[in-house]
Amino acid sequence: MQARAILATVSYPDAPGVRLCRTPLNFSGAEVRVRSNPPQLGEHNREVLGAMRGLGADRIEQLTRAGILVAESSASS
Repeated sequence: MQARAILATVSYPDAPGVRLCRTPLNFSGAEVRVRSNPPQLGEHNREVLGAMRGLGADRIEQLTRAGILVAESSASS
């Protein structure tokens, strides 16, 4: 994996040096890199459950208060 440069190291505010796998496919002349960090737990709850699944902000908040969803602000701590 090291010879094919599959592993990449990224940093989160609370977890520096997290190792991720890049795509194992390499194409001549193409730069393969990690463009962004993977999402934190709960980071996209509102986008996924709201826009994509049709839940309103009140329902998402209710599920978060009930402990069913992780609050976005506490996901990074």
